[in-house]
Amino acid sequence: MRNAISILCLVALAGCSLMPDYQRPDAPVPASLPGPAGDGAVAAELGWQEFLVDEHLRAVVEQALANNRDLRIAALNVEKVAALVRLQRSELSPGFGAQAAGERRRIPEKMTDSGMARTTAQYAVEVGFLSWEIDLFGRIRSLSASALEQYLAFFPRITLTGALGTLSPELSGLFESGTRTWRISPLVQLPLYAGGGLRARLEATKIEREIAAASYEKAIQTAFAEVADALELRGTLRDQLAAHDRLVVALRETLRLAEERYRAGVDGYLGVLVAQRGLFAAEQAGVYLRFAERSNRIALYRALGGGG
Repeated sequence: MRNAISILCLVALAGCSLMPDYQRPDAPVPASLPGPAGDGAVAAELGWQEFLVDEHLRAVVEQALANNRDLRIAALNVEKVAALVRLQRSELSPGFGAQAAGERRRIPEKMTDSGMARTTAQYAVEVGFLSWEIDLFGRIRSLSASALEQYLAFFPRITLTGALGTLSPELSGLFESGTRTWRISPLVQLPLYAGGGLRARLEATKIEREIAAASYEKAIQTAFAEVADALELRGTLRDQLAAHDRLVVALRETLRLAEERYRAGVDGYLGVLVAQRGLFAAEQAGVYLRFAERSNRIALYRALGGGG
């Protein structure tokens, strides 16, 4: 009964953790973006097939994605990390297995009571869990195992090995009555002194944590800057397009009047040519403006998390 209670206590402790709680650093950016709000959630939920309305452009993107080896490598790396996470989490549960062993040993004359050498035999079959680490301090549960192992260098490591089976001096009597056996082997390892290595690993882990926090903040700042710049440029391009459209309307009217004055014989054809050239230059500038506006729209879509 005591053994069963001890095992239950160890299993209960396995569900506890003394690892430090994760505290997300404060975002080093303003709380709101410039320009109108509400586009971010929509962009993040909008797939690129819905975002690109032109069928020819969608076909080009699909072909590029199908032949993009960098994208394939990135996707495979994501799958690899997911598999490693599943592997790491599987260590939280004890792994059950079975094993069979046999041994014959000669005992020399000086080691026996009779003064004569003899041969002993032992055979065993066991079923149980082998070397299950009780994750009391959160070493396994951390996705950053290498860094956390350094942080937890001062804490003990607790493992438990247990098995239930049969034990017999003869192979033929392995499963007879009276051969039942069991064993429980808890192990506690506590580091005491490592020539300053424990404290050095702790300091290195703290520095790694600060580096990770700084990288996290830099990623937030970069993303915020990309969105803010795209939103700012978006407003500027809209104003330019609106002014350009008004200019084109005015130049078309100028060309119409020049053509009427030419047909009426008031002016020569040079006025028509000058009006045509001005309208053509404005329309050409409009093509570049609309290209810039669509490029900005794509950049903003990507910066807001779209493209899934």
